[in-house]
Amino acid sequence: MFERLRKVLTARGEAPPLAVGPATPLQRWARASGFEVVHQGRTPHFSLTGQLAGKPFRMDRTLPSRAYIVGSELRARVELDIAPEVSVMVISRSLRDALEHEAYADYTGRVRTTLDANMPEEVRWLAMFDEVGWERGAVAAFWPRYAIVADARAHAQAWVKPELMQALLGWPVAADDVPPLLLQLQRGKLYLRMAFVPDDLPTLQHVLQVLAVASATALAGCARPTGPAPLRSA
Repeated sequence: MFERLRKVLTARGEAPPLAVGPATPLQRWARASGFEVVHQGRTPHFSLTGQLAGKPFRMDRTLPSRAYIVGSELRARVELDIAPEVSVMVISRSLRDALEHEAYADYTGRVRTTLDANMPEEVRWLAMFDEVGWERGAVAAFWPRYAIVADARAHAQAWVKPELMQALLGWPVAADDVPPLLLQLQRGKLYLRMAFVPDDLPTLQHVLQVLAVASATALAGCARPTGPAPLRSA
């Protein structure tokens, strides 16, 4: 099902993985940027912690936990503490198409009428929420490469501003297909999951830029309500 995505990622992922260690470019950049890198034993994986937009975050490079990811996977969480009811997912369009095809094949093959609890969360989101889009104030080049699903279009528009669209289009290595990528706002937090392709420092730096922009626009557009709760009539 994900064969086309795997072929694209395998072709891009032939370079050696980003090196970790006390004197590597990764360590020097992290130290200069105010981040901390923690190596995971003798593996090429690591955790990166610090703050983005004034909020604590953690990113892990690890083994893939999804069938559509080849090589290393990046997972990140930013503790935004925004309105918890906001549920929005930005997903690379090629991944959305592959996931929808897989879900359809699974349901028709097993004659199912309810969501499978074992399915990845992103598949359940595609089933539960509608895709939303808009023209005014959007970057036209964004829509062929990404899709947005949300509980409400207003929530998506409050978060996905032109600067976030531009950041998601500005990868260091130009490509016809965006690598498998998910950005989610849920439970007041920002989450990222993506294929780390290519597995290099410029790509990692750009991921941090995307997360920083996504955090800033979410904090600006989806903040928790402040002030006293409205009075209810008897």
